[in-house]
Amino acid sequence: MSEQTIGKRMVKVLFFTLVSILSLIGLATIILGIWFFTTDPLHMFDKRTDVSPVSSDTATTTFDHPYLSPEQEEQLQQYGFDIQKLPTNITPELQACAIEKLGASRVEALRAGAKPTATDFFRARGCLELK
Repeated sequence: MSEQTIGKRMVKVLFFTLVSILSLIGLATIILGIWFFTTDPLHMFDKRTDVSPVSSDTATTTFDHPYLSPEQEEQLQQYGFDIQKLPTNITPELQACAIEKLGASRVEALRAGAKPTATDFFRARGCLELK
């Protein structure tokens, strides 16, 4: 056998090996994808439509929180907060936590009546659960 024939044969073997490995990876990806979408291990495709983050009792409450405007109450209820469980007095610890999480300027804006955003909610959620 000449060196040219050996070289061609080697290229064919390498090409076949590469194609085989890529085919196995593709097949494994397809199988994993089918398994993922049928078993939903991360519960990303929750098919329950009757689940609401806010109970009907909370959504129709007439509770007037002393530190929240009606718009702020409505916004927090949409995010799933039961405003009746929020603190009704602001302790120095709660105030310091809110300033740490949101920043002093945002805390002042919220005190002035600005609507809380989803970002505000998720950043300050730990502060609101302080007892």
